[in-house]
Amino acid sequence: MTWNIYKKEMLDMLRDRKTIVMSVIIPIAFNLLLMFFMTNFMFNDSVDEVNIAVSDHDSMYITEWLEDLEGSVVTFSQNPRDLLLEGDVHVALLFDSNFDEALEAGQSPAIQLHFDPASMNSSGASEQISVLFSEKMYEIVSTNLIELNVENHVIEPFYTVPVALDEDSDQGALMMLTIFAQLIIVLSVQLGGFSPAADIIAGEKERKTMEALLMSPVNRLHLIVGKWLTLGSLCSMSGFFSVITFTLYVYFAGGEFAQAMQIENNLGTLLLSLTVGIVSFAFIMASLFIMISLVSNTVKESGNYLSPLTFLTMIPYFLLIGTSVNEFTIYHFIIPVFNIFALIKELIYGVYNLTHILLVAGSSAIFISILFAIAYRMFMNSKFVLGK
Repeated sequence: MTWNIYKKEMLDMLRDRKTIVMSVIIPIAFNLLLMFFMTNFMFNDSVDEVNIAVSDHDSMYITEWLEDLEGSVVTFSQNPRDLLLEGDVHVALLFDSNFDEALEAGQSPAIQLHFDPASMNSSGASEQISVLFSEKMYEIVSTNLIELNVENHVIEPFYTVPVALDEDSDQGALMMLTIFAQLIIVLSVQLGGFSPAADIIAGEKERKTMEALLMSPVNRLHLIVGKWLTLGSLCSMSGFFSVITFTLYVYFAGGEFAQAMQIENNLGTLLLSLTVGIVSFAFIMASLFIMISLVSNTVKESGNYLSPLTFLTMIPYFLLIGTSVNEFTIYHFIIPVFNIFALIKELIYGVYNLTHILLVAGSSAIFISILFAIAYRMFMNSKFVLGK
């Protein structure tokens, strides 16, 4: 009986164009647009221009130094800061007219580096110029030490060498990939069930067909299980389309993302592991969707309740953005919903831990059982099933 109800509900949902759009078309389009944005804008290898406004004082040193900065476009002005305020340049350099003479005389003339902290381009340009000037300052110090017959180690007794944990992979690319992958997959799962969830019970109450359904000789358990499986399947389907699109894009057009993930070596394991996360999250959301639809009397009311749920489930996403996979503990894989984000992040970094995957599956199964038991008790209560 449950199978017949499930099959009927699925056919009804799939006949609705909104379901196809929300479960298939939007996840695919969402993936393609975000991945295209990442690969073509956020990780574009082309060198952008660094527009610099400089005081119109004639400084041979500063002019020569800025020529070493790739992509630099220098504009001389009496008021460099005004050009920065108008947005015509990324940074403004202000210094005294006797800068060269003071530097040659062994003094320490100042260079004011003005930038806009609210602009990523301006902040990035400021950082590049700061690094450039630090290098030039070190060269001058080294030259002065040689002239004074002083060894470099007197001034620099030691130095640090930053070494990443995984030098073979592009950590920047992996970090951006995890940020977008979690967002893409989790939102796609929710989009797949959003429209059907608003209608699956609340719609029947609004159309006054729930009474006839309850009068049929069908156990209520079969009814709610059929509806729950329908929502879980639609959420899972949307998640699978999202993962397939994401994986294919990274594999064929991802460039450095594909190299960072080493996707050719781990494709099968990645997809199987992601399936655990997708199905777990899909049926958690299906249980919550059922409960929200039960407390709603109309489709519109159900939609109003579902919208905040989307934002609430994204809280773990923001909490985990700054956490490395090496910092994960067992608790990250036990806490429901939180563990889905942790698992996806681990998989993108190429960490395939069977214990963590089983913890996610087990803790999610327990949480799903609790949520479904609550939804079933609500479904047995005529106040929730029939509404006002």
